[in-house]
Amino acid sequence: MAHSQPAEFAQHILPEEIWLDTAHAWPTLHDSAAAPALLRRWWDQAHAYSGTTDPPQPATNLHVEPCQVAGSPALLFTLPPPQARGEAFLALLVLGEAGAPRYFLLEPDPHDPRATLLTERQADAAHRHVHAPGPPPGTGHTTQQLITQVEALLAP
Repeated sequence: MAHSQPAEFAQHILPEEIWLDTAHAWPTLHDSAAAPALLRRWWDQAHAYSGTTDPPQPATNLHVEPCQVAGSPALLFTLPPPQARGEAFLALLVLGEAGAPRYFLLEPDPHDPRATLLTERQADAAHRHVHAPGPPPGTGHTTQQLITQVEALLAP
């Protein structure tokens, strides 16, 4: 089934590439000189795997920045603004215990276009868990509110 390039990137390429090779991907994404090229390669790969006949979309606003979540190293990905089902505003990878990343998305709510959902993809990439409504997108506080929600989920 064809879906958009941004959906393929957010739902499959990004988490799978990191789960498959965390030892290489994690330090590369922390390197401000190397990260853009890696993200671009994965973005182009998402178009190839999306099954769409649409032309490739530009990687508008796509970037990554290291951060901390509940004392654990994390990567925050800003994604192109969602236009279709399966796309996301933000992705957050948190390096958990034993080096296993946990992958969270802030997605539009399919039932209310003004609302968001905080979801988590499982390592098999086939299972998605909706945790809760997410913070409103596009505010100056969206990122911090997302991090606060994920910290609450990770709390013992």
